[in-house]
Amino acid sequence: MAMAVAIALFSFLVLLVAPVAVADEAEVLLLLKASLTNANALSSWSPGNGVPCSHTSSWDGVTCDAGAVASLRLAGLGLSGSIDVNALARLPGLRSISLDDNSFSGPIPPFSRLHALKSIYISGNSFSGQIPDDFFVAASHLKKLWLSNNAFEGSIPSSLSKAVSLMELHLEGNHFTGGIPNLPMPTLASFNVSKNQLSGPIPSSLRKFNASAFAGNVGLCGPPLENICVGAAAAAGASSGSSAAAVGLVLVIILALGGVMAVAAKRRNNSGFRTLSLEHATPGIHMAERREREAQQPEVTTSAAVAESTGKGKRSSSSVKGGRGSGENELVMVNEAKGTFVLSNLMKAAAEAMGNGGMGSAYKAVMANGLTLVVKRMNEMNRVGKETFEVEMRRLGRLSHPNVLPLLAYLYRKDKKLLISEYIPKGSLLYILHGKSDCYLK
Repeated sequence: MAMAVAIALFSFLVLLVAPVAVADEAEVLLLLKASLTNANALSSWSPGNGVPCSHTSSWDGVTCDAGAVASLRLAGLGLSGSIDVNALARLPGLRSISLDDNSFSGPIPPFSRLHALKSIYISGNSFSGQIPDDFFVAASHLKKLWLSNNAFEGSIPSSLSKAVSLMELHLEGNHFTGGIPNLPMPTLASFNVSKNQLSGPIPSSLRKFNASAFAGNVGLCGPPLENICVGAAAAAGASSGSSAAAVGLVLVIILALGGVMAVAAKRRNNSGFRTLSLEHATPGIHMAERREREAQQPEVTTSAAVAESTGKGKRSSSSVKGGRGSGENELVMVNEAKGTFVLSNLMKAAAEAMGNGGMGSAYKAVMANGLTLVVKRMNEMNRVGKETFEVEMRRLGRLSHPNVLPLLAYLYRKDKKLLISEYIPKGSLLYILHGKSDCYLK
């Protein structure tokens, strides 16, 4: 008996509350309409048109689910004015709102109050100003966010990293500045920040997207773009996962190649020509002592010397195949401005030791055709993976700047790396940097 009474009472309460809820949704939509201007396209939103989610009435742009308003699709209706978000907060079932291609302007509406929203589409309007950095702190349910082609400015909110369910993020065609925040959400499948004013390294979590997703931002650098991050930008990107190794690699290479000239000037008067096999010799050995020692030993050919420096014995010379190598001991050309050469050519070159340092050894090598090269053997890159190393080498080979010496070729081994560039005579970078007027780089 008690159970029957309880069921009857529950049924009565449902019948009493449900009409109130339905009537409330109609009131909410009318409040939203009242906050808009140019709302002629919403003529079906009227008190005489029944309730929004009934089978006997139709409210344009309103989609219902389980008898409640779930989506507002109001794109391309010429709407403008303010958006009554307080009214929308009274729609607990609202999951998606689309206001694309209208005439809205001003700051972004406070959609952050609608914690249950999964999709926000406001592209193609004239919204402007800076988005508060904490705007998306409670947006863990948000899956699709389209803010493209507006006039937003300032930094991209770092709180976007809290939107862990994001699948689509489109911010293109605005005036965003600064860096791109790290967005490590694995569900992100569609992404675009092109045509803004962004700068700095692209986070490693976003490098899976095509270069077109970042186009039109002249200050951005790093993969998938061809711009290499250097200086402060490289330091800023060092915390982005595996990008730290790549950025550090670029800096080390640029500094090492530039420092070759300084070391060369300091040691030019103390060293003669020798083979590349002398890279393990103690710096400062006089030529007379070396000749006396070599006279007592069997002659070592330059070919064998190079093989020793690469850690191998006899082997066939490598070939050049469009900048790609097939083995660890194959010389890879990345810049053919000075012609092409293979490892066998380098084996036959006489080499002058230019100096040793913490990062490796440098040699001046004169090829049989008269081309003078600098061979830098790097010892402190063993933690850099082959794929990362090769990507950065090819990027260095594409560099074109009057103050940067481009890389011509490289040789990769797990424990040793050789970098080959053109030899630049008549000057010391060290002296130039420290203001010596009698030394010039020409």
